[in-house]
Amino acid sequence: MEIGFFPRFALNRLSANSERRAHWNLLLSSLLVVFFFTLWPATSRPLFQAPHVCLFETLTGRPCPGCGMLRSLGAFFSGDAAAAWALHPAGPVLASLLLTQILFRGWLLASPSDHAALAGRISRITNRLGLLALFGGWLLKFHH
Repeated sequence: MEIGFFPRFALNRLSANSERRAHWNLLLSSLLVVFFFTLWPATSRPLFQAPHVCLFETLTGRPCPGCGMLRSLGAFFSGDAAAAWALHPAGPVLASLLLTQILFRGWLLASPSDHAALAGRISRITNRLGLLALFGGWLLKFHH
């Protein structure tokens, strides 16, 4: 699973190489997501106390594949894996992929060798696992 939300101009100082900037973006973005969910407990944030609004659910009467994901990630990074699973079964899987992304991108940036082919393969695998977890978790929610 890859989440990169830092603009290119903000990463230019870290590296002139576009591939390394992409690794920096994924590393820093993943760290920021984990930091956000670890720093603030899921139950005390206004985001989690706001009313639930989902256009997909409003139109279909069914939750969308992402419904409950933020609360699930918050519970996971607060140390409550059981609650994370109950909120969205994909939450713990996606949280694990985020942590893996941090380790992998850190290793790629620290490595003196170019691992472009490996990075591409790992990116494809993590993206597919993330999508599989998201839609698999969504299907599990239908059976409850």
